Amino acid sequence: MLNKFPKEILTISFYSISILFIYLGELYIPSGVCNPGLGFMLFLLFIPTSIVYFFIQLFNYLKGNSKYRNCLFLHLLIWVVLLLFLIFNK
Repeated sequence: MLNKFPKEILTISFYSISILFIYLGELYIPSGVCNPGLGFMLFLLFIPTSIVYFFIQLFNYLKGNSKYRNCLFLHLLIWVVLLLFLIFNK
């Protein structure tokens, strides 16, 4: 079923849904001074999940499937935007 969608749409939807859950988790169970909230915990889970997803797509690209090249650029772009947002959002 997921093979019907373009790879780029699946990558963007993965990040959109993950960031939405992180935001909602932080909204409903916020972090305190000494205790992490649900959003922070979901962000900590998001990091290795997105890295594994990147390596799966990198492996498919290196096997010779050039459809994954744009997905690899999307991973890079989204992580740069997220890091810039975390740095400059004070």
